[in-house]
Amino acid sequence: MVASIEAGADVCYTKYLERKHQLWKKAGSSFNHLVANALIEKPKDLYLSSFKAMRGSIAKEVIKYDGPYVYLDGIILGITRRIATISIKHGDRHDGEGNYNLRRSISLWLKMATSFSVLPLRFASVAGMIVAFLSMLSIIAIFIMKFTHPSIATGWPSLIAATLFMGGVQLLFLGVIGEYLGRTYLKINSKPQYVVRETTKSDG
Repeated sequence: MVASIEAGADVCYTKYLERKHQLWKKAGSSFNHLVANALIEKPKDLYLSSFKAMRGSIAKEVIKYDGPYVYLDGIILGITRRIATISIKHGDRHDGEGNYNLRRSISLWLKMATSFSVLPLRFASVAGMIVAFLSMLSIIAIFIMKFTHPSIATGWPSLIAATLFMGGVQLLFLGVIGEYLGRTYLKINSKPQYVVRETTKSDG
């Protein structure tokens, strides 16, 4: 890891050649891997291991974060993309138990999902647009069916379609509100727009 840092990487993660975790941890890790690709724009080939090394300058940027819910990998990916990975052997645990049980693993995942991305909030907007669009199609279909088949009972289909349309519109506006709240939250978390890697000073 030190060699990778000295070669120019800001952070070096480790990747186990053969993981010896329990099956539920492996499954949870795979799910977290896929979600992190979308939420925090993690490189697809990067395994977010807890065993990693980083430059002192990166560590100084990390400790500037003063938010209530810390997700270290999210902070690191917001600071730098100069990341290296090395493969290591995963040894057996000889004593004690791991700190991350199921509850803590879920808590860590929620920190990642809610602290560094507004994508979950945008899901409400997308869902609202889809529901509103489908309900509009349903309303048009009901009118066409009523004109072509006057014997069709009226009332219930149009009522359901109108209800779905209003629900879709509400979801859409909730998503818009959530977008503003999400951006405010990211601002409160002091997510950096850029990080100065190094500065040069001319004596002239």
